[in-house]
Amino acid sequence: MLYRIKQFYYALFAKVKKSEYAWVAKTLNNQEFALFSKQPLAEQRHAIDVALEIYNQQNLVKSLYGIDQYNNLLKAALLHDCGKSLIKYRLRHRVIIVLTRYLPEKYKNNLIKHRTALGRILLLDNLHPKWGRHLAAKAGANIDIQKLILNHHNPSNQVEQLLAKYDNKH
Repeated sequence: MLYRIKQFYYALFAKVKKSEYAWVAKTLNNQEFALFSKQPLAEQRHAIDVALEIYNQQNLVKSLYGIDQYNNLLKAALLHDCGKSLIKYRLRHRVIIVLTRYLPEKYKNNLIKHRTALGRILLLDNLHPKWGRHLAAKAGANIDIQKLILNHHNPSNQVEQLLAKYDNKH
């Protein structure tokens, strides 16, 4: 629980250094960087934190999955929540989503089905990976990056699980 409070604090007072923006710009192509830049500041901070986890494990990741997959993971980490940029996704929505992760799926699906305010937030959270994949494709991201973005909440292989692990950590 303490880590969730810390996570909330960091999102509330999110900052990105110029050197971090430079690193992101070097990592992504121009269209991908433009997509990254459309995300709210808290999401940019989150994406950088996820990407830095992968960057700090680069030797291991490269040895297990190869340099191409490492580069794909790094880019996907920076763009995995870009689908949220299509809506006004606020910090309170993120808090609600985190709190509802512990509800049974049946209950969450019922909220969505009956179009409650909470259900709309949950629906948007369910759809952002699909939207993100579409936006990444338009920005020129390769198919592997698109799949990582699409599956970051429902990983089906070890590389996707690695992205999900660091996404959940931050």
